[in-house]
Amino acid sequence: MLLLSGLEIPKSEVTRTLAFTSSVIASSSVIASKAKQSLHNFQEIASSPSTSLRVPRNDNRKNLVGQTILSLKKSLDYISQEWLAVPTTPVQLKHIEFLSDLAGQTNKDPRGHQVNKLLAYISANPDHPVIQAGIMFKQIRKIDPEEPRIKLLSHLIMVLFFYKNGFDIKGFFVIEKEWFKNKALFESTNQEPSTNLTLWLEYFAGNVYNNLEKLLLQLQSSYPSSNLIPSKFVDLNDRQKTILTILDTPDAKITNKKVAQTFKVSQITASRDLSRLAQLGLVFAHGRGRSVYYTKV
Repeated sequence: MLLLSGLEIPKSEVTRTLAFTSSVIASSSVIASKAKQSLHNFQEIASSPSTSLRVPRNDNRKNLVGQTILSLKKSLDYISQEWLAVPTTPVQLKHIEFLSDLAGQTNKDPRGHQVNKLLAYISANPDHPVIQAGIMFKQIRKIDPEEPRIKLLSHLIMVLFFYKNGFDIKGFFVIEKEWFKNKALFESTNQEPSTNLTLWLEYFAGNVYNNLEKLLLQLQSSYPSSNLIPSKFVDLNDRQKTILTILDTPDAKITNKKVAQTFKVSQITASRDLSRLAQLGLVFAHGRGRSVYYTKV
């Protein structure tokens, strides 16, 4: 049960996401070639009435929309490259402001103290990542439900909290698609009083579960069960699997020092992890000595 403002919130839907999440993350390296659709996905989000910026209807509209999409892509790249699988790194107001700047929202918001209180609550209550992402989306949006800038920021912060806790959802599914299909249901759950998040969190977690279930069915139909996860991938430890996920990003590379810093391990352990991946043919080493770095094969 999740306790929030003295209320008990059931986690029945959230608990069911765990098994599916593990399967999807473990399978991510196999289907990486099908997962590079984030720009297309966020073009849809950017053009949606619920999240789009107020763009003037004039001759410059097309250019402004293009700039908005590029800004969104920069924001997503920042999240996927800097916040993937760093659960112990606290999200601070300066990170939210930087993310807002990347998205082209440069006006300083005087309501930063509200965001600080929310971040402090999340930090003090380390709930399941789905719960954290759902709370952040709902509470950020509540700051000003009709302000397009706040709506956009709430989506980006939600994605950041997914990535921070190891949920690499980029290109796999867009949770907002289901919201667009039934906007009435989405809005009704969002209008729930902020002191009682039960209905919203059950709706949000159920939506994540349904998306993961559909994705898993797609994977199972595309690949024979015996070949869904290569045996050499199953033998990897969690750090090594996360390293491969980090390297899924286009042009991504990683060094021994970066692995040691990211996972808080010694450089000897980091070197063993990277050597293991190289021996299995999953990563390729470039250079020699201290200048060596690794990329995905």
